[in-house]
Amino acid sequence: MDEKDKKIEDLEGALADKAGQLTAALSAKTDLEKDLVASKAFNLELKTQVDAQAKTILANDKELSDAADIVVDLKKKLAEKPVAEEKPAFPVLKLGKDKFELLEPAFNYRGVIVDQAALEADSDLLKELIVEGVSFLRKVK
Repeated sequence: MDEKDKKIEDLEGALADKAGQLTAALSAKTDLEKDLVASKAFNLELKTQVDAQAKTILANDKELSDAADIVVDLKKKLAEKPVAEEKPAFPVLKLGKDKFELLEPAFNYRGVIVDQAALEADSDLLKELIVEGVSFLRKVK
């Protein structure tokens, strides 16, 4: 093989290398283009999701604003409503300076039915029951 053939062979080898590099570059370009298309589709999907979430947030803000308006209206109505005195859970009986809650509406004591009215009318009976320590009279503190 002479020098000319050697040079041709070297050039053909270099050409084959360049063709391989070109094929690899074209393949990489194709892969990048596919990735770009996929990225654009993904970005479009994300934008759609963000838009949907923004609409949901706006709707929730509207509902929250409406609820806040209702709360303000209810507070105004409550402020305008006269305050009723709270009734005690149980009737309160007085004996001197002390007060006692009557925990039973009526009970049998020594064969007699006793209720709030009877105890209010008979302070001696109330005192007797307190001295005996009956469980249905509780001292109010």
